[in-house]
Amino acid sequence: MIPPMQAYLEHEGFRVYPNVDGNDYFDLVARRGRELGLVELKRSLAGPAFGQALRRRAWGDWVGVALGSGPGARRLATERNGRLSSVVGIWWVHGETAELLRAPTVVPTADVPRPERVQLHAWLDAIDRGWIPPGTRMEGLGGTLRRLSLGRGYREWTVEEAADGPARQR
Repeated sequence: MIPPMQAYLEHEGFRVYPNVDGNDYFDLVARRGRELGLVELKRSLAGPAFGQALRRRAWGDWVGVALGSGPGARRLATERNGRLSSVVGIWWVHGETAELLRAPTVVPTADVPRPERVQLHAWLDAIDRGWIPPGTRMEGLGGTLRRLSLGRGYREWTVEEAADGPARQR
């Protein structure tokens, strides 16, 4: 599933990093300038993939899910459309094609330099400069994940992101 999603995102002008953290926490990270997008990949488990995308929200400007099941992807796009969940992009990956079913939304607070985004940008910059070989394990990731969780559902959402206001389409 990585090659079709990578091709899709590269066509949109992103540089794509599969398993950028070496821990298998981030499936795909896409970067275009300072914009960061995160995509979770699953063959058919729509619910778990959706939850993973939401949990990774603090790290990027937008998140998405790419599924290998057409019915699962379409169901996810129509059933998960609440105020918080409707910002998650959804793709159906079939064969060598990635089909966009719902575009991810960049939320208004994406411009706020959250520590997690700063950390991920620094990691990507180091990879781009050749200072860190691809596949190297990102140190400190576990501690950051524990700090973010605090035992809450979809725990990386913030009150500001849930506030009413204009959301921007990517």
